Amino acid sequence: MVLASEAQKDRVLCNAKNLKNSSRENFRDVYLHQDLTPKQQEARHKLVLEMKKRRSDGEKDLILVNGRIIKRRGYIPAVEASEVESNMLTVVYN
Repeated sequence: MVLASEAQKDRVLCNAKNLKNSSRENFRDVYLHQDLTPKQQEARHKLVLEMKKRRSDGEKDLILVNGRIIKRRGYIPAVEASEVESNMLTVVYN
C-alpha cells in the first residue's frame, strides 16, 4: 500500500488495531505492519518463531512490542459486591 504522506501512514497504522473488531468479517484477519529492512524482518521472524514455541509450551498472553516478547497486561476481572458490613466489603470474582 502506498500512502501520500507520513501522517496518513501513521494514522493507518495507529487505527490498524481496530480491524480485528470490525463488523466486516473479511477485515478481521488483516494485519498491517510498517515496512521493515531485511535485517529487521529477520529479527522479527526469529521473535515470531520464539513466541510460537513459547505458546506451544503453554505460555499465554504473549505479544511482540518494540522488538521484544512480553506478557500482555492483565485485566481487572468484573466483581460483585456480595456483602457490606461495618465498612468491610466482600468481593466475589466472576
